[in-house]
Amino acid sequence: MRQFGIVLILMLLFAACDSKDDYSYLQGKWKARWEMDQPEELKDLNPSQFVMDGTWEFHSSESVTISAFGRKDCILGEDTLIHTQNWYMSNDTILMKNENEAIGLMCKVMEGNNEAVKLQILPDVHIFLSR
Repeated sequence: MRQFGIVLILMLLFAACDSKDDYSYLQGKWKARWEMDQPEELKDLNPSQFVMDGTWEFHSSESVTISAFGRKDCILGEDTLIHTQNWYMSNDTILMKNENEAIGLMCKVMEGNNEAVKLQILPDVHIFLSR
């Protein structure tokens, strides 16, 4: 019975280790594109109004600098914003913390590798990162 308990504990430890994804590929600078699904009631607008470009740079110090290049005709924002926050992973979600250590932006990693990452911040808003 004791051997069964030890084997069970070892199996659980291996399963826990195997289920953790390695997100080290996020480190470095990325081109970013925010895309919002175009609602049916706004189909008369230009699809480019639902897209915003920028950059994300994940630093080794567990901080990320996000630059978003807004435009006057962009639904997502018209200002250029540059902001650095701390970040960490929780399962498949990037959690950003502001200076007060409060959780800010949360981005679910839908898919990703060293060359491209798809993040979801709202059901109809995704961020596509590319090298």
